[in-house]
Amino acid sequence: MTCRNCGSQIPDGASFCPFCGAPAPRDYGQADGGDRYAYRQDTQNYDYTYRTVTNPGDTPISGTPVKQDRDFWVYLLLSFVTCGIYGIVFMHKLTKDVNIICADDGENTPGYLVALLLTIITCGIYGLIWYYNLGNRLRNYAGTRYNLALSVGGTELLFLILFSAFTGGITGLIAQYYLIDYVNRLAARYNSRLM
Repeated sequence: MTCRNCGSQIPDGASFCPFCGAPAPRDYGQADGGDRYAYRQDTQNYDYTYRTVTNPGDTPISGTPVKQDRDFWVYLLLSFVTCGIYGIVFMHKLTKDVNIICADDGENTPGYLVALLLTIITCGIYGLIWYYNLGNRLRNYAGTRYNLALSVGGTELLFLILFSAFTGGITGLIAQYYLIDYVNRLAARYNSRLM
């Protein structure tokens, strides 16, 4: 099936588009007590009528609020002052919040302390994989759950981190800025859904 709103492919049996949240097209004659009419076209007036489908990002949920006001400059300054200790704690808490926010996507981002240890053991390779997976998870979840377009995903984060060796670490800081900003934006959407 193809979404009539954004043109993306919709899995068979889905009741809404996983990319834009629009109702999935259904055959007009399909009836299950009247609730399954997702799409009806009045051919004379070209009037398209959709049944009300709640965007999955608007559905109220229960849980505890997550921090949504992390500041990159505070992170940078305190990481410098504490010789990186604050940065490790900051990223550990950020990763825990990502796992709370994205709990229903079926994925789990390993904690930052585990990632840091495996990064040391693998001479940095695991850290690159970790950032790549985290960037993709945030981009995919933001698009499918909240209709939130994030311009930087795992590939771009990986490029910025790798390129930081040639820019004196500046592009690595830009990658960190994007990561913090995206988690803040997702946290704000998540907190707005709490009952």
